[in-house]
Amino acid sequence: MKIIDILTDDYHLDETPAQVRADIVQKVNKIADEPDLINILQYANQYAFKKDVTKLSTVKGYKENVSNIILQAVGKVNAPETQVRAFLKRLATDGIIKENLLMTPGAVHSMDEIIDNKWLPMFKAIQLDLFEKISGKMGEKGDVGKGEYLLSILSPRIVRRGAPGDIAIDKVKIELKAGSSGRLGPSGSQSLAGRIAEFGAHCLKSKIIDQQGFQAMIANPVAFNPSLNMTAFCQFFGNNPAHIKKALGFMLKMHYPGANGNTMANSVVTGANIDGNALKAKMLEMSYHVYQQAKQFDGVILTDYGINKYLYINTPASIASAAPFLTVKFPSWTDTQSNCMKIQLKGRT
Repeated sequence: MKIIDILTDDYHLDETPAQVRADIVQKVNKIADEPDLINILQYANQYAFKKDVTKLSTVKGYKENVSNIILQAVGKVNAPETQVRAFLKRLATDGIIKENLLMTPGAVHSMDEIIDNKWLPMFKAIQLDLFEKISGKMGEKGDVGKGEYLLSILSPRIVRRGAPGDIAIDKVKIELKAGSSGRLGPSGSQSLAGRIAEFGAHCLKSKIIDQQGFQAMIANPVAFNPSLNMTAFCQFFGNNPAHIKKALGFMLKMHYPGANGNTMANSVVTGANIDGNALKAKMLEMSYHVYQQAKQFDGVILTDYGINKYLYINTPASIASAAPFLTVKFPSWTDTQSNCMKIQLKGRT
């Protein structure tokens, strides 16, 4: 009877009730077991919430395929209809996110923390469906990722594709970096492949290596990639502090042409050792600076792969201080993609 009531209540209908009734009767006639019955009930629930989801999608400017994903997700929720409708109305008006926590520099917050407690159970009931089914583009111009869509669904103050940046939160331009795909560095591709010879030429000219050392460098460029463990790099330069600083300064200058490589090198070299974590922080700081200058955004939000944790960064210093929360892949002399730091928010922080 509940299904019939839903179908005959004109307030809920956009299409012809007779057509929807016919569709459901056709499905009912094919019922073989319990899963099919559950499918029927979810179909009816989706139709009941269609007007509410349409209102939300109109406010947000969503394409039909995004609207359908939201509709399918709420159709599966085991909750009173009034509660589901109140949730959809809240999404279309005030939203359910605490934006102040989402934009607290240097602090990692979980999804459970940034969602209003009152609406958290309802959100968690649809979160997995939204995450799994919202793809990268969803019919929009350009690439709009899962993270941008999830945040824009949860708050009317979060607008996807704020330009510059992936989203805008109260007009603050934000780049969103999710999972392991986050990159910081020069705009566009600036490959280092083949430039190991230039690095070696600087070292040769400064007389910190000889011709044999130059040939060894060309033969095995990967050994001279920046990393958390720079022991082999230091050994190649004879564990000589002056030579290590000069070589590291040349390398950093090539990664960041506008920076003072020697100053950066001096700050991370102690004796004959390079502090890998200090180098990581310095390179994150400089990569953020270069990227921000190119893209003109106000800040970056990093999320883990499951989009369950968030870290906001809005200055080079803030990403340097957040280095312990991040795993990175340093630029490589053999990387043909770009001279960028690849960054990822650690799963457990």
